[in-house]
Amino acid sequence: MLRVEYALTTDRTMKALTGLTRPAFRALIPAFDQALYEKALHRAEPRQRLRLQLVGRRALAQFALVQRLELLRT
Repeated sequence: MLRVEYALTTDRTMKALTGLTRPAFRALIPAFDQALYEKALHRAEPRQRLRLQLVGRRALAQFALVQRLELLRT
């Protein structure tokens, strides 16, 4: 496995991996940092669920088990 620290210190490895020289790659870091930050902000917003809760074989089986246990208690 390639170590990132090694790739950042050798021009040849960096050029082979990214097609950029080390200074060019380092110049892109602020732009990537900003884009990553903005993406993290958008993910922090609550998303609407696409699926209903308790709608799967496992969930239905658990629901049925709870129903049976409640019947046994009464």
